[in-house]
Amino acid sequence: MGVDCILKNLIAGAIITFAVYLSFEETIVKKIRYKGVIEVFLLFVIILCCMFNLVLITLHIGAYTIQFELLSIILLVYLYIFFIMYKKGSIKKESDKKIVLMLICLTLINIYIFFEPIFLYIYSPESYSLYLFTYLNIELLFVAFLILKRFNYGKQTVINVVSVFSLMNCTLGFFQFLTGKVLINFKDATQSLTELNIGKRISGFVIGDNGGGNLGAILLPILLYKYKKDKNILNFSLIVADLIFTIFTFTRIAYTAICVEFLIFIALSVKISSIKEIIINISTLIFTLCAGMYIYFNYMNQLVNIFFSQRGDTELDRFTQFPIAIKAFFSTPLLGTGHGQYNSYIMYKLSLFDKLVIHSQFLNMIVEDGIFNTILFLIFNICLIYMLLKKYTKKIERLFIIILVIGNLICINFNPNQTYQINIYIYYFILFGFLFAKDEIQT
Repeated sequence: MGVDCILKNLIAGAIITFAVYLSFEETIVKKIRYKGVIEVFLLFVIILCCMFNLVLITLHIGAYTIQFELLSIILLVYLYIFFIMYKKGSIKKESDKKIVLMLICLTLINIYIFFEPIFLYIYSPESYSLYLFTYLNIELLFVAFLILKRFNYGKQTVINVVSVFSLMNCTLGFFQFLTGKVLINFKDATQSLTELNIGKRISGFVIGDNGGGNLGAILLPILLYKYKKDKNILNFSLIVADLIFTIFTFTRIAYTAICVEFLIFIALSVKISSIKEIIINISTLIFTLCAGMYIYFNYMNQLVNIFFSQRGDTELDRFTQFPIAIKAFFSTPLLGTGHGQYNSYIMYKLSLFDKLVIHSQFLNMIVEDGIFNTILFLIFNICLIYMLLKKYTKKIERLFIIILVIGNLICINFNPNQTYQINIYIYYFILFGFLFAKDEIQT
């Protein structure tokens, strides 16, 4: 057993032991302040598993290799312990029909993926396993938060946990830039960062350049919300650190997402209650427009050279792949090509070649999942967003939800976000965390 394997098992063992201890403590402790600390750690353990989602158990079933990851095991541990401790009527049955509908949608998707090898040819078992556990973990995370709801944790707990994670992610990015190494790849500890003419592309806890940029854009709304609620130097520094991290991922679509997020944040945050505020807002708008025009006319050629010529212009490759992906969809619209099977499917079934995975999570879902699963997942997400907007009537919470959802939509539809598990988990961690947080007095 190599040193990397021993280190991986030690980390996993420590996290699992800590999770079990926290689960039992949460079920028996009575002190409110102590319970708050435990809840922070309970949620942070989930984040830790997303950061170090190590493969712990590998099962070989015929030609298939199923890899059980740390996150799946931790979520199952949570569910098992909470269920055992509260099975005698302590867990209230969820009567909300939308919650039931969401669970049904996720369950049907997971059943479909599990039995997929029976009616579809699996060219890449490894890719199939990735999607199998991604959707499974989303459902387990949903159920875990549904159970954690009874502990009456607050949304501030979720915000604090995600903020600490953001700081850790930025710190890792800083050391990646200094060393030129990924640093957290247990399969290859010497893996170097992608080197461009303009610099090294950091990625943080996402082992993927574009994925790092997506993560920065997903984290920004939480940090904006935290700063909006409490304007201090620490919260402002968290925003600046996340922006610097995202810049050095050199992910263009993340830049676009962040610009849109800021525009929405500014537009919906504007309060017009006096002549003075009107003048300030108009002056800010004029200054911003003038600054934008100055940059456009004086530096646009240099920016295009940096972010397209030197960075590598892959946009044409991405858009030439869309017609191929659509052709694959129409060849099997109901069942899809199979999860993670697009590239091999078009090669063997359609005699076409595409060197890239589909650079749009939504298009990838339509092509690989088929119509039925896509509709189920859309219903799940629509219900989730609707329930969040219905629950939070204050403008600031609704603003945050809108920014997060739109920022995520921009990122996932121009990058292969379906392969960046940590981004998917963090996104739903935030939304589920807010959905099941205790109701607070709206003022």
